[in-house]
Amino acid sequence: MDFEIDRYFPDENQGYGDSGRASFEEKRPLYLSGARHFLKHYGEIIHSRHAEGADGIWVVHTIAGMVDILMKKLFQCIISDVRYQSGGREQMTLVASGGYGRGELNPYSDIDIMFLYNGKDGRRIEDIAQKILYFLWDMRLDVGYSVRTIQDCIEMSNTDMTVKTALLDTRYICGSRALFKELHKTVLTQIMTKGSDAFIRQKVSELEVRREKYGSSVYLLEPNIKEGDGGLRDLQTALWIANVRFKVKEQRELVMKGVLTEQDLETYDGLLSYLWRIRNELHYLAGRRNDQLTFSDQSKVASFLGYKDHGDQLGVEDFLHDYYLHATRVEQFWSLMVSKCLSRDDASRKIIGYLVRRPIGDGFYVIKGELTIPGENIFTENPALLMKLFEYAQKHDVEISMHAQNLVRKNLHLVNDKFRRNREVNQSFFAILRSHKKVGSTLKKMHYLGFLIRFIPEFERIYCKAQHDLYH
Repeated sequence: MDFEIDRYFPDENQGYGDSGRASFEEKRPLYLSGARHFLKHYGEIIHSRHAEGADGIWVVHTIAGMVDILMKKLFQCIISDVRYQSGGREQMTLVASGGYGRGELNPYSDIDIMFLYNGKDGRRIEDIAQKILYFLWDMRLDVGYSVRTIQDCIEMSNTDMTVKTALLDTRYICGSRALFKELHKTVLTQIMTKGSDAFIRQKVSELEVRREKYGSSVYLLEPNIKEGDGGLRDLQTALWIANVRFKVKEQRELVMKGVLTEQDLETYDGLLSYLWRIRNELHYLAGRRNDQLTFSDQSKVASFLGYKDHGDQLGVEDFLHDYYLHATRVEQFWSLMVSKCLSRDDASRKIIGYLVRRPIGDGFYVIKGELTIPGENIFTENPALLMKLFEYAQKHDVEISMHAQNLVRKNLHLVNDKFRRNREVNQSFFAILRSHKKVGSTLKKMHYLGFLIRFIPEFERIYCKAQHDLYH
């Protein structure tokens, strides 16, 4: 979408320094009114496109683009005024970070920006930053900010994982391109290269904490579509750890490096757009930032997305079924990325592993409390070992490694009628059921990996099935 902002700002000569006719502060009320009308006009157009069926990614990118135009105009007006009043040229860049840095803004998302400068004229930089910030706050925009040099970014990223994460999503808006290029180079060569293993472990740990807080299941009655299991944060974290591990800035580079396939990238985009579309509607419904898919909002969102009742089957239940399926796929994508990011350590683990691993049968072994597989082709060579994997994990009371879990998902096509009739497979399954420990958790793991509904197809009818009442 093309945005025309100049007609909303009264002084067409502002870009040339205003020739001394009026300062920014004198014209500030007019600019404030113009900026509000600009956002209102184009915001309504975006909302109408959303209502007509625009996909989620288009909406969040377009909102970010609209904010970009406003930021550039505001920056230009203030810089011109400051330079006219006091002379000099500041080496300063306005940088987007966080979701805004990724070019992803929902209707009422917060906007994170960084004022990057070269360490000189600190007071003037602070003055410019304050003028921009107070203007945006007076517009009732939720803006977070920082004022930093590149050295500040380096030092803070070494001690604060939140800062390091934010720097992965930085994007140039306006100002000195040379300064931003220097920041970009620093992020790639100094920040992303240090402590990548610790960063990945921290992000995995944060995910566990989030699941404890927001619920460690995708099947919650009122899921949080941003922070909950299978939500937006899982997709974002998957890309963060991949960017750090493989030293890339864009998702397309992961395909070029062979980390992801084109199909993986399409899956990622589809999952992201689906969640964005729901979150956009939640924001529009509430008139504010809202990430909770509450019981009362579920019917409204279902109706908006076109779900209808059919006899005894409620449209909102069909919607929740699809939502749970998508959330499950998000979690699978997250697991895939973690597995790929951790696989780089396999060589060193194999060398050390011969000394510390514990063989438990059929080539399986345990390292550091995880059941690990001997090779990529173990299941294609002997499909019955798919069931054995769960039996051994239950028997030895260990977790199945992330890599092994992804291989199970990858080989679900091997679970067919021949597999179901296999005597060895059925003996393993009944051994799991007759065990005196971890029967429920083992069946849950089978269900979680999609194995159970392949082995017992009758369960597929109730897979991700939801009942829209407060008791289920």
